[in-house]
Amino acid sequence: MNNAYPGNTVQRVYELLDAKHMTIYQLERMSGVSHSSIQNAEKRGGQLTVDTIYRICLVLGISMSDFFSEHTGLNAIDFST
Repeated sequence: MNNAYPGNTVQRVYELLDAKHMTIYQLERMSGVSHSSIQNAEKRGGQLTVDTIYRICLVLGISMSDFFSEHTGLNAIDFST
């Protein structure tokens, strides 16, 4: 069984931001990842670099494993902190 997240990584970021009730601008300010970087990745097929995903995960308080796991639904991630 493949546990890798099947979708594009930009879409996953938007899903996680929505679940955390954060805006892309808050993420940009807290992570140092520019909104234009995310938009450019979206134009390239929705794949962010590993470094960018790592920085986003730090801000969201999740592991990269949680980010990529197909079996870690948004309800399974504790966003209470």
